[in-house]
Amino acid sequence: MSMQSALCISDVTIQRGGRALAKSLSLSLPVGEILGVLGPNGAGKTSLLSACSGECSGEGSGERSQASGEIECTGVRVATATAQALSRRRAVLPQQSTLTFNLPIRQIIEMGAYPFPEIDPLMVRRWCDAAIAQTDLQAHLSKRYDALSGGEQQRVQFSRVLVHTRAIAHVNGAACLFLDEPTSSLDLKHQSQLMSGLREIAKAKLAGVFIILHDLNMAARWCDQLLLLSPTFAPVYGSAREVLRESILTKVYGVPMSVVPHPTRLNGLWVMSDE
Repeated sequence: MSMQSALCISDVTIQRGGRALAKSLSLSLPVGEILGVLGPNGAGKTSLLSACSGECSGEGSGERSQASGEIECTGVRVATATAQALSRRRAVLPQQSTLTFNLPIRQIIEMGAYPFPEIDPLMVRRWCDAAIAQTDLQAHLSKRYDALSGGEQQRVQFSRVLVHTRAIAHVNGAACLFLDEPTSSLDLKHQSQLMSGLREIAKAKLAGVFIILHDLNMAARWCDQLLLLSPTFAPVYGSAREVLRESILTKVYGVPMSVVPHPTRLNGLWVMSDE
């Protein structure tokens, strides 16, 4: 695998509950790009993220997912890597993040650098300050985690994975950053801030970004490549113009869809349901 690939998937099929999802999937996510993973509920998006990141799957009804094929994350074979080795290669923001202890916000964010005790604490503090500014958390630092709203807690967790990503890139050159529906509990302002933060991470060549989204228009705006999964159809992978086509979306989502030029962004697309 090229050292410029954050993630390499070769002939991967996800099995869950006796069903094969994301059949015979092969793709490479370069450092510096954002891959948006789309699809209806039950298509295998979270199961694929779990397989690629080495995390336990929490999708669906609790049935465990299994993956066949080869998956490498920043040069490490995921199937044989230890949890400690993976923590020094990839950062993960799951759909739900739980904390056993009610810690101060800054301490939670600094936890992103825990896999790297060799890094200078002053550098970690600078990364933490930058993440706090990026996620608009300055006014909340005196609060405890359980005093925050769901959206504010999500911003804290995103700050933590920003620090984790920077720590990985500092030691290993680049990271793979996995995010599972990170915008679902955020208002419009903070959705835009999160996606802008991911674009900055990618542009700086700190990571390749694998993000699950339900908002097709957000995916069209921010992602370099898209992967559309379906419980019943073969995966579709490519640029927004290749994936976000009316015939494909109508078939996968089961409702009539229209795709038109974006009203304000040059060469952009706008996706609408006709129902």
